[in-house]
Order: sequence, then structure tokens, then C-alpha cells
Amino acid sequence: MEPIGLKGISKVFLYLRKSRDEEDKGIDVLDNHKRTLLEICNRNGWKKPEIYQEIKSGSSLEYRDELKRMLSDIEKGLADVVLCMDVDRLSRGSGADWERIKSAFKDNAVFLMTPTALYDYSNIENEFMGDLLAVFARYEWNQIRKRYKRGKITNAEKGHYVNGTAPFGYDYNSTTKILEPNPEQAEVVRYIFDRALEGIAPQNIAIELNKKGLRSPRGTNFSQTFILRLLKNQVFTGRIVFGKSSGSGHINRQTAPLKFKPKSEWIVSDKSHEPLISDEDFGRLQEMIKERTKIPTKSRANTHPLSSLIKCGKCGRVHGLQFRANGSTLLKPCPGISPTGVKCKNGGIHSNILHEILDAQLQDHIEKLNQDKPVESGRFKNLQFDLKAKTQSIGELTDRLDRLNDIYIEGRLKKDKYEKQFDQLTVDIEDAKHEVERLTEALANYKGMNPEERIKKVIELRDVFNNPDVDNTDKNRLAKALIDKILYKRDGDEVEMEVVFL
Repeated sequence: MEPIGLKGISKVFLYLRKSRDEEDKGIDVLDNHKRTLLEICNRNGWKKPEIYQEIKSGSSLEYRDELKRMLSDIEKGLADVVLCMDVDRLSRGSGADWERIKSAFKDNAVFLMTPTALYDYSNIENEFMGDLLAVFARYEWNQIRKRYKRGKITNAEKGHYVNGTAPFGYDYNSTTKILEPNPEQAEVVRYIFDRALEGIAPQNIAIELNKKGLRSPRGTNFSQTFILRLLKNQVFTGRIVFGKSSGSGHINRQTAPLKFKPKSEWIVSDKSHEPLISDEDFGRLQEMIKERTKIPTKSRANTHPLSSLIKCGKCGRVHGLQFRANGSTLLKPCPGISPTGVKCKNGGIHSNILHEILDAQLQDHIEKLNQDKPVESGRFKNLQFDLKAKTQSIGELTDRLDRLNDIYIEGRLKKDKYEKQFDQLTVDIEDAKHEVERLTEALANYKGMNPEERIKKVIELRDVFNNPDVDNTDKNRLAKALIDKILYKRDGDEVEMEVVFL
């Protein structure tokens, strides 16, 4: 017998997605679901239904491309009824997600049908029942996440490895749930620690390994960052450390902010597996790393008018500045080094020469502004565009970080991959935030500024740079408000410098 209200149905959608409990059961689960729903179509005489099969997992509508495509088609009036196995296949996410889904069905007079029930959201009783089921679905999802986290905590306290893929130097024994040294990789790890204890810098250790033809776990060259993280990882002392952070830091949804916990809240299991370095050597090495990364008091106290602005015209690295006892300043040679240890050959120079070139380019820029004033409105628009794009990129990067955390919590991403992606995204977010601050300051200088005022600012910059009574910090702040970067290149006695203005 045909259900009441389903007469005249011709446009049918099928939505398929595995639940959390079914994710490890293979594609056969979805095939079984599809057969069940197609049988309902056959019984009702519905021909050629449109099938939307979700490949990705996740509770949020944002990350379910097929569901979003289906809702878009519903809103175009292309559906009469949607078939799925359960209501919670549509939403276990936020209340806002459910409201979006429900509105699409309700506003477009589309039925939702499961093997056991029919829902018409234009009917207030059905709408209430749907809301109730959505609440239970979200509750169930949160309980699953809590059980999963509790399970990881319990295993970590037992000394089991729960942080994803085994770190470089170890293999994971799935029977004992304990790390065991990988003979070949462990030898490389011991070599890294030995060289570090001899005082060799991480970058030079990476170069040595690359020259030997060795490769990182990802099959790429070893890097300074990889070596430094390895040297700081307590797992090589035989310890399991879990729970260093909590939350996701998502800026678009109401989730707990990303927080790094104090060491007192970490779960640490001592001597859980065979160590590759002793506690004494590991502790001594951490002190050596701290000493190496300390910034001399003199360097912290000094700021140069061009600090952080001068970039190598050959490799793009930022040039450092050296403050001498006699009060002069030198631009250091480029610090860039290739993965195999080839140094960038962009040499340094006395900063007085840079000032002379900068002074001439500022004067040229002033003359150009006087000749081409209409261009200024274009620069203002470019700054606005860059600021908007960079601000959006922070949201996108944060979304990626939140998605990464979700995937890791769900156990679908190994620890080493998670940590690499997490660290890179964190750095990218911080870099983007600094860039937003810089662009905001630059835009504030432009805002409401006509071309004449812009010219005055550049003249002010030139005068300030030539005034020894003005503090270097103020000079640097004004320079960064008007200059994007200074590309510097030196070949022998030939020096090229290009000032890129904002």
C-alpha cells in the first residue's frame, strides 16, 4: 500500500553515508544500504533515483560535499522525496546544520523517508519528531567522541602508544600496543642524537643525512625542523606523553578554543618501551638546545630601521643585521642553505650603503607619485583586497586545523602526519595573523589619505631616516607601514636593491 502523501512522486533522491560505528566495515555496508533503498523505490514504482553517496566522514555539514550538493538540488526543486537509512545520516552536527537541512525539506515540500518512517516537515508533529531525533543524534555523536577520548586516555595511562603512526625510529606492535625499535631507523635516530650531543646544529645534521642519501619518513630530504622536533621528543626516552592540548580553536563554530596544557596535566607513562637515548643525555641535550636558541641581550635591545624588511634577491630569505661595538651596522650575508648544504652566495654589506640607495629610491618614488597620482587609489584598493584575502585565509587555515583535529580524534590520521600538518598549519596561521596586522597598519596609513598626503608620508619617511635623533624603533615602524620588502642582491662589487612599496 502506497503511503499517504506519496502519490505523484517522480523525483527521488537517495542519500548514503556510513555511521561512525560502520566506518571500519568496508564499502559493502553502503552497498547493502543502497539495495535496501532501491527496493523501496521499486515497490513504489520510482524510476532512476539520483544517488548521493558520501565518501568523507564528519559531523559538520561543511565537510560533507555530497549532502551540500543534494541540498542545493533540493532547493532548485529537483526532488519530491529523499530516502536514507536513518535521520541521523543527514545530521549529527550543530543545531544550525539541522535547521539548514530541515528548511530545505520544509520550504521545498520534500518528504524524508527511511525504511521505517516517513517525515513531512510541513507537518508540525513530524517537524517536532525530526528535531527530537536530531538532538538525540548529536547527543550520540558527542558520547562516541567522549568514549573515544576516554579510551585513548586509559590506553596512554597503561603505557600503550595512542598517538597514531609510530615515530621515526620505531615500529608499532598492534598486539602489545607498544613501540619497538626499527633497526635501520633506530640507528639513524641514535646518530642524530650523538651528533647533537657533540654540538652539531640541527641544520648541519640534516645536511649530513641528506648527503648520505638518507630520506625522512615522507621520502623527502631531512630538514632542520624535522631534526629539532625529533631531538625534543620524549618518546625516544621510552616515555609516552598524551594530552598536550585540548579543543580545536575553530573560529566559525562554538567549539572549545585550542589550548596547550601545562605539563602538570599531561599524561606521562614512563618506560613504556625501549628508549633510544638515556634520560641524562636527553636532559643535557635540552639544555644545549635552550642555550643555542637564546637571543643575546644586545641583539634583543637593538632595532634597525630596516629590520625584517631586507630579503635576499636570490633565495628569498630574510637578511639579518649585525650591530658592532663601534655603533655601525652590517647587513649579514644571506643565511639561506639548500637541503644538501649549498649556501646562498648573496653577500653582506655595510648598512650605510643601503641607506644611500634607499634615500635615492625614496626620492625617485616621491617624483613618481607626483607624476602619477591617480595610481594611489589603485594601491589603496590593492591593500584592501590583500587584507580581505589574508583575513579569509586565516579562517580557511583555522577550518583546516579544526578538520585535522576532528580527523585525528576519530582515529583516521596517524600521529606523525597529524603533528607535521598541525605544526605547519599553526605556523601558517601565525604568519597570516602577522601579515594581517601589517596590512591593517598599512591600510590605516592610507585610509582617508589623498595622493598629496601619501607623498607627505614618503617624504616624512625619508626625513626620519636621515634624522639621527629619531628612535630606530619608530623608523622601523614607519618603514613597515609604507614598504612591503626590500629585495637585495650582491654579486661582487655590484649591488642591486629594489624597494617594493605597499
